[in-house]
Amino acid sequence: MALLNIVTMMSDINLSNIYIEEFNKNDILKLKTWGPHEDLRYIQYAFDKFPDDNAFDRWYKVKTKKNKRVFAIKEADFLRGYISLRNINMFKRSSVMGISIDPNYLSCGIGKIALKKFLDMYFNELNMRTLNLKVSTFNKRAINLYTSLGFKHQKTRLERFENQMNNFDLLLHYDNFRQIGSAIYTEVSSYKISR
Repeated sequence: MALLNIVTMMSDINLSNIYIEEFNKNDILKLKTWGPHEDLRYIQYAFDKFPDDNAFDRWYKVKTKKNKRVFAIKEADFLRGYISLRNINMFKRSSVMGISIDPNYLSCGIGKIALKKFLDMYFNELNMRTLNLKVSTFNKRAINLYTSLGFKHQKTRLERFENQMNNFDLLLHYDNFRQIGSAIYTEVSSYKISR
């Protein structure tokens, strides 16, 4: 993305207006306004590639089925990102988090503000104890954000890449990917933060 476009978009954002709320069905089609990911390593977050509205409905059903929740990151009424929880365990008061920001607004500060607000909600309002996450080691921007907020590295291991593209030969051009059998793998690190 050109520097001029990033500066223009950053000036369109009022970071003091960032808030978190439960993602609802009215938010689903707002994902259609998100920009494209130009980096193939983030193809699983490319909402511009969804074929139709039914694909968005299926995405929402997957994100909200048993032991899962999803929260909208909003600025005014614009959907700037989302935070998903999976493997919610109310006995242990723990879960696994994922976060995605509209590619049009990466590196604008939204993720840091949203995660600070979400961590406060997670530990104080939802009364949870531990938050885990996994991140591909190539995603340095995300790793820097997580560690700046107090997440501690647990382990790194080779895992099957979540999006097995039809032609994943393109991903093999990146250092972090390798083919094992008929699947593609990448290094993934686990992080954790506790109350």
